[in-house]
Amino acid sequence: MYFVSDFLQNSVYICRIIYGHKDKLFVMTIEQIKEKTLYGDYTLLGQVMGINAPAAKMRFFRGDEIAKKALLKIIANREALIKEFQKKQNSLH
Repeated sequence: MYFVSDFLQNSVYICRIIYGHKDKLFVMTIEQIKEKTLYGDYTLLGQVMGINAPAAKMRFFRGDEIAKKALLKIIANREALIKEFQKKQNSLH
């Protein structure tokens, strides 16, 4: 997996990730990011930001741009990784 870029456009966060030979564009609003957040995401966000998980979560909910971009990257990478491994598993069966 290789992260390429991210940016905010009209309250929509866009993250482009290349994995394998595929180029995937993840486009999410803040509400979609909140809905896709799973257990452990705020812990990882805290580690990425160098702060504890509750502080990272509060920064995200308060609209911190770095927290929003980082959480989008966490979600996008997780989804890409899951798809990549599921595809490999399905090709073995």
